[in-house]
Amino acid sequence: MKQETAIRIQNLSKVYYLFDRLQDRLKELLHPFRKKYHHDFYALKDISFEIKKGETVGIVGKNGAGKSTLLKILTGVTFPSEGEVEVNGKVASLLELGAGFNPEMTGLENIYLNGTIMGYTKVEMEQRIDDIITFADIGEFIDQPVKTYSSGMFARLAFSVAINVEPDILIVDEALSVGDIFFVNKCIDKMREFILDSEKTLLFVSHDLTVLRRLVNRVIWLENSQIKIDGEALSVLDKYAYQFTDSLSISQIEKLNIISTEYAWGSYKSRFGTGAAEITEIFINTKPVSFDTLTTLKTHERVEIEFKYTAKKILECKPSVSIAFFNQEGINCFGISQKFQNIKLNHKEEKIKCILNNFNLLRGKYAISIGIWDTNIVIPYDLHERVYDVNVISENNYEDGIFVPDYHWEIVSDTVENKE
Repeated sequence: MKQETAIRIQNLSKVYYLFDRLQDRLKELLHPFRKKYHHDFYALKDISFEIKKGETVGIVGKNGAGKSTLLKILTGVTFPSEGEVEVNGKVASLLELGAGFNPEMTGLENIYLNGTIMGYTKVEMEQRIDDIITFADIGEFIDQPVKTYSSGMFARLAFSVAINVEPDILIVDEALSVGDIFFVNKCIDKMREFILDSEKTLLFVSHDLTVLRRLVNRVIWLENSQIKIDGEALSVLDKYAYQFTDSLSISQIEKLNIISTEYAWGSYKSRFGTGAAEITEIFINTKPVSFDTLTTLKTHERVEIEFKYTAKKILECKPSVSIAFFNQEGINCFGISQKFQNIKLNHKEEKIKCILNNFNLLRGKYAISIGIWDTNIVIPYDLHERVYDVNVISENNYEDGIFVPDYHWEIVSDTVENKE
């Protein structure tokens, strides 16, 4: 295997024997003519791909598509029935929650145990122990048996061990689906730091397409135990998401011509769509904005967001537009959309304006997504996702949270007359 290749899979299959009845397993084992009582189930069937060093690859697919089986083969938990598997480098994995932990041992003891399994000496682990404990942030529970841990504490410790032992290849399987949003974002930031090293490779399985957009540059879509699509991340994720809508048939999904443009300054901000229409200019309160500008807004003031778009080809579909505000934790604070029944996409420029009469987001940093879609807001023609940064200031220091409702206070006094 070439040194620049981290993982190579060639004609890989994994077959399980399924028996209708328990006694059929024994009958097949003892039958003098080797009669088969089982039927084959292919968890993976003849898949091939290669991942180079430095790539960040996501794996998507419905439950039962073969994602976890593939990762277990790569980490040596199980073995393939057919095909070749080559892995070049030290692997750290985070598969099933708490896998590899001895429930009777303390968190600290399990850290050393996992290090030993990966080939580190005690001295080498002692050099990393402070970083692992600090990142896990589980306090005094580090000295308690892991059988007393919650699922979130399991995830914290397991991820901390996996990311801080400096692996060449990090494999993560849905382990970030537990725990609080702050720790999830902390893990994402750590993985982004990990993949900045051009020699590090990330293989990440998740049902959270938003997280995948933020992390990976390539996606492998597994379906019916085979590779359906292997390609550029945003393009594959768009097509994968469309299958869960009622608006498109499978043939229409496969014919979608998705374009993807990732700005050079990070995957938190991205632009993608079919390219049928293109947003050309954005204005906030009449001032033009771009990806590198910071707009200041005030709570309770009127805000106007205007954008221009040009259709690249004539479509009969009535377009829809959308605007959404996200806070720094990636939470969608609000999203609004509008269908325009009296507009057709044609080869001329259109202007759309949204007026927020009483802007109610409270102080903080936010990112705006702006998009133009098909009628059912399923297919993005041009979606600028979290591209435009705004800083919201508020003159009322006694308002707290994310947004403030339209409210006022009243003093209500009930006067009761004393009667003699």
